[in-house]
Amino acid sequence: MLIHDMKPITDSDILQFVGLKTLEPMEQELVQRISTENFEKIRRMLKNITKVKVQIKTYEKQGKRKKYSIHLQARAPGGPLDVDRAQDFDLARAIHKGFADLKGLIEHRMHLEGLKGMKK
Repeated sequence: MLIHDMKPITDSDILQFVGLKTLEPMEQELVQRISTENFEKIRRMLKNITKVKVQIKTYEKQGKRKKYSIHLQARAPGGPLDVDRAQDFDLARAIHKGFADLKGLIEHRMHLEGLKGMKK
């Protein structure tokens, strides 16, 4: 393969969605919009991020409400970061919870890695 035949890596290659097709079109757009906004923030936090996977599952219990479960996985050279505790009946709230947990996990890991080199 020649170098000029290779396509550049885009955000859509780095940000992947699983389970998106099971959602309604308006829900799909909501997931993509919120995920893209939060992805930019995570990219600034993890400067060498390789991939973020957003997995959406829906659960229909008795009644008319759907429950959404969000699993996020960020891949970086320092290792994978997983968040799978975000669940809610409101899709937007579930996504925001998941990304807030992921940001907290990144900050926690960055803080611990920053302290490793310090002497007591």
